[in-house]
Amino acid sequence: MRGGKKPIHAFVAVLGFSRALFVYFTDNMRYDTLEQCHRLAFEYFQGIPIDIWYDNMKTVVLERHAYGAGQPAAPAP
Repeated sequence: MRGGKKPIHAFVAVLGFSRALFVYFTDNMRYDTLEQCHRLAFEYFQGIPIDIWYDNMKTVVLERHAYGAGQPAAPAP
């Protein structure tokens, strides 16, 4: 696809209850593109959800403290 010259990124939004799906493909992961993807998703869903959850994307997550400050992301058992 596209000859492997430039990666393609997918913005995926899923509504929690109905599982309605919105997918938008883009060639970058800049903040302005992320904002545009959100606007397109909100227009598609005809509304804005109360909560939005992200899956560890670099554009949104600056630092992760899931297990406390200074702890590894996946502590050994």
